[in-house]
Amino acid sequence: TNVAGQSCGNDLRKACFRQIMHFSFEQTDDFSTGSLITRITNDVTQVQQLIMQLLRGLVRCLMFFFGGTWALLQLDLSFGVIVACAFPLILIDIIFVVWRTNPLFTVLQESLDKLNSIIQENVTGIRVVKAFIQEKTEANRFAEANRHLVDTQFNVQMMLSFLRPVMNIVLNIAIVGILYVGSVQVRDGDLAPGTVMAAITYISQILNGMMMLAMIFQTVTRGVTSGRRLKEVLYAEPPIQDGSGIAPEKTAGTVEFRNISFRYPEQSAETLRGIDLKIGAGETLAIIGETGCGKSTLVNLIPRFYDVTDGAVLVDGMDVREYPLDALREKIAFVLQKRELFSTTI
Repeated sequence: TNVAGQSCGNDLRKACFRQIMHFSFEQTDDFSTGSLITRITNDVTQVQQLIMQLLRGLVRCLMFFFGGTWALLQLDLSFGVIVACAFPLILIDIIFVVWRTNPLFTVLQESLDKLNSIIQENVTGIRVVKAFIQEKTEANRFAEANRHLVDTQFNVQMMLSFLRPVMNIVLNIAIVGILYVGSVQVRDGDLAPGTVMAAITYISQILNGMMMLAMIFQTVTRGVTSGRRLKEVLYAEPPIQDGSGIAPEKTAGTVEFRNISFRYPEQSAETLRGIDLKIGAGETLAIIGETGCGKSTLVNLIPRFYDVTDGAVLVDGMDVREYPLDALREKIAFVLQKRELFSTTI
């Protein structure tokens, strides 16, 4: 089970990371950095737990349940009636708890997303936080998100706490039923006292198997929720796809904007509209303007970080949407205004 769980977790993490590396800026913004971190760590762990529980626990539960039932019926068929009465009560208990906790697991993972987003923002922007003396404000924001996470976890645990007590009550009622039926049959000379004790042992095994199954169900519920969140990442189709054209072998260095317009996703107003511009090989161009007027946006259209809404962007006379992405971006050197440092040696 450990080999299966760890191997699956390893494959899932690598598959998710490869997919994230091919995300467009639009997709990264939609998911948020904190959510992607949660999915590639906590959600993968939940799926690992699901696989390990199913492999280890499910086999044991079924052996206890079916083996115990078969052995109990070999003693006396009347004992089977008691099991048949107890089983629906346990099933109702499991269904009720799973039904109530299933939506809470989604809220729980979303709360973890928000918490990770706050951590990521504050660790990355710690200089800004300190410069504007916002430590207390950010600590309060973190505390509020953390309190929401704790409250959600508490609600989940409260619902799950109904499982075991109800099952214990059913187990004890079933044992009382076995003792009553067995005592009548012992009195009539139909059964030996040892048979009644054996029946109590078997019904305990049957219902303990059901208890284990209930514990597995809560892991399954959370694992399925996490699995659904991982599928959203793994099956997300990047809107920016490789073009079908063949890139020119020789790089001349001309860039042309032909009557282009651009609007960011889920925004009504256009950031850029009707721009015609041609920059020849060897030319140097400076674009100036107020903050937010679209200077960076214009440059982001050249390597296809975004696609134009209307018009076309051409590099060396070829529409950038026709280029294979690697071939296009190999032609372009990009110096961002915000530096990024990666954890490696100089």
